[in-house]
Amino acid sequence: MVVSIVAAATAAAAASTSLHTHATILAFITGAFIVIGVVRHMLGVQYDKASRKGLDADQSAKWERRLTVATCLLALIYGMWSFVSLVFVEDPFAALASTMVSMAVLIGLTTRNFAADRIVTIASLCVALPLGAGLLLKGEIYYAVIGILLMPFMFSLRKLAADVRKIFLDAVHGRLEANRLASELDSALATMAHGLCMIDGDGCVVVINEPARQLLQIGSNENVVGRSVADLIQLAMIRRVVTKATAQLMIAEFSDNKSTKLVIELANGRHCEVTSSTRSGHTVLMFEDITERVLADAKITAMARYDSLTQLPNRYFFSEQTKARLSEFAAWGEPAPIALTM
Repeated sequence: MVVSIVAAATAAAAASTSLHTHATILAFITGAFIVIGVVRHMLGVQYDKASRKGLDADQSAKWERRLTVATCLLALIYGMWSFVSLVFVEDPFAALASTMVSMAVLIGLTTRNFAADRIVTIASLCVALPLGAGLLLKGEIYYAVIGILLMPFMFSLRKLAADVRKIFLDAVHGRLEANRLASELDSALATMAHGLCMIDGDGCVVVINEPARQLLQIGSNENVVGRSVADLIQLAMIRRVVTKATAQLMIAEFSDNKSTKLVIELANGRHCEVTSSTRSGHTVLMFEDITERVLADAKITAMARYDSLTQLPNRYFFSEQTKARLSEFAAWGEPAPIALTM
């Protein structure tokens, strides 16, 4: 679209110089601008169609050569327009229009076509050499000085193009690296056995993996990213994953973006350890199902406190309970009544 507008504007400028000077050669140059503009537009349309299907390295190189040829031909016409206006037509308006447009094209080359070095160099020479030759052939010292100054101007444009190209390449490499890291993070989240939920500094969900969704009974097609962690916990309460008391406890613990650890009992009887870790303004909640560990601990405690044959409390449990009660009375400074039944 932009190329077509520039080509149309250039053709209009060349046509105005031709009409003003009644020079036939400028009419031919106007026609050349129109033809090259149409060809470049057609190449652009064909490239867009081909790029949608995907291009390999050889096809990309072929399209680059075509673009280079078309761009350099157009640049050469710009240069010849300036040369003819300065040397043969010798009309102030034609010289001003052609030189002004050609210089604008030189500057625009540094940022177009991804600032490719070969295209920038060849196209700049195609514009600057005829323009500089026209200025030198005018036979006046001031025109000659301007023509000579085109050389350092070209070098500065190439340096600018190199800087622009470096910015483009850094952006591409940065995007590739970001995509790689995002892909690795997705793989890690997908293969984790534990549930994970990342919360930003505002308390809103940034990332949540599938085990966490399953634990909180959130469907894979439900978009909870951007919602607050309090909304997430209340949603789990509504779906009877946790009780109201547990939900209130979780909201109180995790809304302050602090590192903590909490063991909760789910409504289905299972136990979950939720670890909160905060760093750089983000909080990560790790959900681990510890039901087997809780059952094992309860079994070990029962074996230590109850007789395995009669299932009655043993002496160890009696001693433990007695010490606890005596400590309570001692804390209040009251005598402890003791009654023994034999």
